[in-house]
Amino acid sequence: MASGFDVAHDNGLRTGIWSGKSKFILFQQSYGTASGAPDSTGFDNGRDKIDYDKVVAGLTAAALTADFTNQMATAPFNFVLFHYQDLDATGHASGWSTNPASAFATTLKAVDTQIGLILQMVENSPVLQGQTAVILTADHGGHGTIHGDTTNPLDYTIPFYIWGAGVTAGGDLYALNPVNRTEPGPTENPPYTGASRSATATRPTSRWICWAWERFRVP
Repeated sequence: MASGFDVAHDNGLRTGIWSGKSKFILFQQSYGTASGAPDSTGFDNGRDKIDYDKVVAGLTAAALTADFTNQMATAPFNFVLFHYQDLDATGHASGWSTNPASAFATTLKAVDTQIGLILQMVENSPVLQGQTAVILTADHGGHGTIHGDTTNPLDYTIPFYIWGAGVTAGGDLYALNPVNRTEPGPTENPPYTGASRSATATRPTSRWICWAWERFRVP
């Protein structure tokens, strides 16, 4: 199955992935030299769709961000996937409480600080500023020290943010993408209006950042 890595790589752009969970090696297994699809777009850039990966179990958000920003200073990437494991680890160990004094809240602030460093890097770069889009979301919520209960909104209500050039604050994602993202209807999906939600209803765990800049566009 083709991915964003295929689209970027096959158009001659630089790609990468960072994660503190070892299972994310599945991306290299799926899109690496042995399993990647042939490049049928223009010049043949090969089957290996991911130019760089930093996938190390338990690696902290601070360590991932430091590696990424150092890499960006020397050989910028055009499309990357980030996965911060810190929140998931803390949630399973201590619970998903959003109480400001909780371990989860402390970890959340630490991860958000790292995200802020990445956004700051973009804003301070004449190359990246105005040419970068960031998608930020989580793969699940949680209650107690578990998740996976499909009847509990705390387990599956997650944030979904987009930041970057051309993205209006509080805008509707379907309205921003009228050509290739059609609104199914008000009864089939929730609105994406940028409205805030209660802290008790949204408990992000692992933070994902999908990054794209410059010439990369998803058809």
